[in-house]
Amino acid sequence: MLYNAVYFFWVILISELEDEFEELLDGAVSGKTAVTYMRHFKAYTEFCASLSIPVHGPGSLKSVELWVAALSKKGLCYGTIQCHLSALRHMSKRKGLSVVCQSDKLEIALKGIKKKGVGKESKHAVSSNEVELLQHYAEKALPSYMCMMFQLMVSLAFYGFLRPSEYCITSADHHLRFGDVKISKSKRICFLRLKTFKHSVSPAVISICNSWSKAYPVTELMQKYLDLNSHKLKSEPLFDISIQSFRQVVNQVWDYTMKKQKITPHCFRHGGATWAAKRGWSVARIQAHGRWNSQAYNSYIKPY
Repeated sequence: MLYNAVYFFWVILISELEDEFEELLDGAVSGKTAVTYMRHFKAYTEFCASLSIPVHGPGSLKSVELWVAALSKKGLCYGTIQCHLSALRHMSKRKGLSVVCQSDKLEIALKGIKKKGVGKESKHAVSSNEVELLQHYAEKALPSYMCMMFQLMVSLAFYGFLRPSEYCITSADHHLRFGDVKISKSKRICFLRLKTFKHSVSPAVISICNSWSKAYPVTELMQKYLDLNSHKLKSEPLFDISIQSFRQVVNQVWDYTMKKQKITPHCFRHGGATWAAKRGWSVARIQAHGRWNSQAYNSYIKPY
């Protein structure tokens, strides 16, 4: 009886630990990313099945190379193909499979795709000059308060490598609040606390320096905005605007630049990462500032 009781205890313990381990695996990426990764992995396995080539194992490198070629032929851009490869890497580890996703030849092919610049969804990387141009034309295109808010938003989005959902209101409730902002005593640095973001539920603090934009110093923009909103609670959204509404304002101001290239709120994140790379930031610094936990940041760095 004692033996049976001990055995039963260990069976339950092992089962609970296995469940805990599965939860840890599931928590490695957000729910939305997990769904995307599963969809990409399924597409890859179906592609391999259609050509009778191995999904995993020693011969999988050739399968991946053909898969990348097929994605490129479909017109997918460099960033989207990188997302597919990130999905393969994650899902193969998750399932305990050996899918070879890296080689010198594959890296060269990816550079070719990046240089080719195919794909309708390829996003424009807004430059720091274009950010200042937007801030300048906002004074003509928008009412006083909206202009001030817009100038601050594009500064934070660009120099903070922010996702639109981190500063605009969404159902995900990830946006910045008044209590998440702090200005240094020297008035030269603005700190933002991001409580949750795409790949993590742990908070992150990023800093934006005045020296990065002499024309529109971020702490001056922020202090003026905070002073005019001193009646707001710390729990209230920093910017009471949706992504869709902000996109419309961006397009409205962008039209003043007379540039043909269209932009979206996400272009500021692309632009910020590209700006940092051109300034010589290290890979680790770019990844930390943009809250990337993989090589996905590469897809955000584009030639001007």
